[in-house]
Amino acid sequence: MYLEDTTGKLANVPVLIKNYRTADGKFPNQEPEKENWIFSRRFLIYDTVSGIRSGGFVGGEAVPQVVRWASTITLKVTMEQDEQESSKKLLRPYLIVEYRERDVSTISSSEQVQAALQVDYFSDYESTLTQALTAFCILFVAAVFFAGLRIYMFFRRNPRSALRDDEGGAAHLRMSLYYILDTWSTFMYALLGVTTLVITWTYKGQESAALLLPELGEASAPLY
Repeated sequence: MYLEDTTGKLANVPVLIKNYRTADGKFPNQEPEKENWIFSRRFLIYDTVSGIRSGGFVGGEAVPQVVRWASTITLKVTMEQDEQESSKKLLRPYLIVEYRERDVSTISSSEQVQAALQVDYFSDYESTLTQALTAFCILFVAAVFFAGLRIYMFFRRNPRSALRDDEGGAAHLRMSLYYILDTWSTFMYALLGVTTLVITWTYKGQESAALLLPELGEASAPLY
């Protein structure tokens, strides 16, 4: 499979077979670590050749025992995040294919199978989430400090001696819990709001977010 860029050159699209199995029985393409993935250049819509077993020839013709077909085909396009909006680029898209198989003896001549074809536009926000985690740690410390300050001011304004004996401890405990939860929720709401706004602005707010097609660069380059 190839994509043609604006210069008229063809860029090959790597193919990731999700249920590819190695000789030792492992499925590297189902692992979360991308470094272990094994890509190929070709794929089949349906396959009857690999389903031919030893002795599967009847009347001089090869009769497969198993039929395999591509049940899910996904073209995944990933955008590279950059601090400058104008310099955002697209990583080379790749095709994800997942196969299913059926025994020939269970298939009728009029039976139809389901297959799905989709395009997945993906933007990696790992750097944004890392910054959000850093902000979370900072705001956590700030929330603890600010809540402690509010509790201290409450205790100064409402000393135990000024309260009745039967409600002094309970009132202090109740207001301390209130100040902790109120301060925590306010800081976390601000963090979630800003993080959501950043992700929305950098992806959904782009002029070409719905397009995500190659515009510049050589076809052989890893980035468009």
